[in-house]
Amino acid sequence: MGVKSVFKTLETIDLSQHIKSVQNQRYVPWHKVWGELLKNYPMATYEVHENEVGDPFFVSTMGIMIKLSVTIEGITRTINHPVLNNYNKSLKVESYSYKTKKGDMHVPPCSSFDINTSIMRALTKCIALHGLGLYIYQDEISPDVQTVDSSQLQQIMDKIKINKLILSEVLTAWGLQKIALLHDSNFDNMMSWLESQKKGSV
Repeated sequence: MGVKSVFKTLETIDLSQHIKSVQNQRYVPWHKVWGELLKNYPMATYEVHENEVGDPFFVSTMGIMIKLSVTIEGITRTINHPVLNNYNKSLKVESYSYKTKKGDMHVPPCSSFDINTSIMRALTKCIALHGLGLYIYQDEISPDVQTVDSSQLQQIMDKIKINKLILSEVLTAWGLQKIALLHDSNFDNMMSWLESQKKGSV
């Protein structure tokens, strides 16, 4: 099959039921994308490229990168993907700090978990280059975002307590690991949402 036929086949697959969002960033879990791909091309493969000593990543002064290729019907596409933290900051071998309006922010060194997470993200995006879910990333941005400050964080926690909500359910609904990672631009939306979830409200 040619380039056009593979792309045309994959771009027509609707992934909308699998789309998730974390603070306005849309994505589809890697296992859903891989599963949909294999339904159409069961012989598809992917390769995580290794550096000269066999590590599945590449180190530079700018940060750590993943290089991954996906091959479908003899067509190979390759993507270079940065290893990022929750604030879209590049991770490096050593920790470092950068300045923000709220002061210095500390970025811890990269871990094996970060590498694995980036590999799976690279996989979904590389598959998208073949057509599957490409539309999901058309508006993707990586802003230098600010998170809620201590005062905003306290207001959110107080609202959760007053409205008798369950913290874990709030985190799941917003795609967060912890409230402190909420973008400050979403503070008002969070407060409004919490009020709408108040127990006993219509």
